[in-house]
Amino acid sequence: MSQMYPHSWKLCATCGYWTGTRETNIFGEWVRVDSSMAKGNCLCRTSGWRTTPRQADSSCASYEKWVGLKK
Repeated sequence: MSQMYPHSWKLCATCGYWTGTRETNIFGEWVRVDSSMAKGNCLCRTSGWRTTPRQADSSCASYEKWVGLKK
């Protein structure tokens, strides 16, 4: 079952460093992932999670909003 997250939530699914499969709605207000358990690697150089598979609903202090989302 897919999961949706608003652009204002600071989660891996809405972070620019996360490599998981996701899509946004046309207005950039929501991110949709296949599941909250969907995984992607973290590409942030300063994060302790770098290159580690992270779930879509995870978070960390190195968050940067994904460019596909509304500012």
